[in-house]
Amino acid sequence: MNEKVPRHGAPEAPSPESRTATGALYGGFLLSGVVTTLLGPILPALASRWSLGDAQSGTLFMAQFLGNTLGATGSGALIARWGYRRTLGVSMLLTAAGVAGLGAAGHVLGLFCIALYGVGLGVLIPATNLLVAATHPKRAAGALNFLNFCWGLGAVAWPLAAARFLLRGGPLQLLEPLAAVLAVWSAAYFCLRIEAPEPQLENAPAGHILQPDVGFFVLLGSMCFLYVGTENAFAGWIATYVKRLLSEPGQIWMAMPAYFWGALLAARLAAPWVLKHWAERTVVSAGLFGATAGSVVLLLSHSTTVMVSAIVLVGLGLGPVYPTLIAWMTQKRPHPLRHTASYIFAVSGLGGATLPLLVGVVSGWALSLRAGLAVVCASCFALVVLELWISRRSRRLI
Repeated sequence: MNEKVPRHGAPEAPSPESRTATGALYGGFLLSGVVTTLLGPILPALASRWSLGDAQSGTLFMAQFLGNTLGATGSGALIARWGYRRTLGVSMLLTAAGVAGLGAAGHVLGLFCIALYGVGLGVLIPATNLLVAATHPKRAAGALNFLNFCWGLGAVAWPLAAARFLLRGGPLQLLEPLAAVLAVWSAAYFCLRIEAPEPQLENAPAGHILQPDVGFFVLLGSMCFLYVGTENAFAGWIATYVKRLLSEPGQIWMAMPAYFWGALLAARLAAPWVLKHWAERTVVSAGLFGATAGSVVLLLSHSTTVMVSAIVLVGLGLGPVYPTLIAWMTQKRPHPLRHTASYIFAVSGLGGATLPLLVGVVSGWALSLRAGLAVVCASCFALVVLELWISRRSRRLI
């Protein structure tokens, strides 16, 4: 993926191998978007098949993101030992195995399969983010927003595909074909030449590597914990929430995650342009305020039109936040970067495990999913507070 620079200073055109490797990375990240959001549209089907209440349904998200945390924790060591190519290949293979087993599994084995593809994603997502950020050190925020735009394409495609197959035997029939595609992508990773510039980052002159700012990374980790938890709790439960609330016939409720991911996708597509005109902190602050407002409006509304508008507002607000947080991490240049990245992505996975489960627990306790989704509102507000805190603390350093 590296571009060679000739003597006159102009970069050479990327080689066919480099373009192929780049395409494989972005395509694999699109597939990771499908699998990360897998549970939301099929949650009612799994809950019905396995006779699960809301609290038990929440454990499915917990299994995925505890696996994600485990994978993220070990991702730095795997990259150091195997390099990016084999790390990406193995992680995609684990993801394929977990998805393949989910369709035919019972409840207990299903939890294991969900955790297994969670481990795969926990390795795949940090490794891809690190590789892309390392190859675009001067425009990491824009590059990571585009990478996560590709992730959003997968997140949008999955609920639409699930809705289309609802009346054709159910969306669970799509799991086996999806697993086959993931297995093919795993083989592609093993075959491709994916160059890793991270050693140049870590071995740069001491004057170019900032000393770790522990307080900053604690705040950043807290924001990532809440962000990933918020995103996955909202996307995971929104279809079920709308299905229960609306008395209208049809399957519009299954499309609700697509509205959210579509808005998030649009925000990430626009982010590189927006970041050329506004400061990163301004974009993040505005997004978090918008997401908070949208989550409140959603809980107060009963109209389909208002709910869709609120869901879109939440997606637009959250869209540029997480890629920009990861860009802030890489701009700090911790040494070694992969160890800090493992920490950040691990706590992100814990957030993804905790908040969707908490929504289910609160819903079961209060006998109201509306009360459960109030957890999302509280998390959005906490993100606003943390962003203001981190901005005041580190204004000079980002």
